[in-house]
Amino acid sequence: KGEAGPLSTCRPVHADYPVERRDGSRALPIAGGNNAIRRARLYKPGLALFLLHIAPSGEVSHAFVIESLPGPATAEGLLPTVQRLRFNPVADDAPVRVTLMPMSFGDGTLRLRR
Repeated sequence: KGEAGPLSTCRPVHADYPVERRDGSRALPIAGGNNAIRRARLYKPGLALFLLHIAPSGEVSHAFVIESLPGPATAEGLLPTVQRLRFNPVADDAPVRVTLMPMSFGDGTLRLRR
């Protein structure tokens, strides 16, 4: 007997409801500018990987830290910026979209990684 595969009606939510940032740029201003950098003690380059839940409106409804290097201060400093990201809106009855968002911090700028 063969191995059962997914039903033909099963497909990723991204097939019907893609995730696209409204601003296609990879470089972002950090939320709060230089004051935020000092408050978060972002004195050295780092990166963080976030798991985002995106509401149908395009707003980030939840942001979870998966990993942060060189330590937790990087994710804490980047989190306000991540929460301000906006994505393409979809139908109000669409399910919450989930995506991974890697972000790096360097010379006072943030970059989204692909």
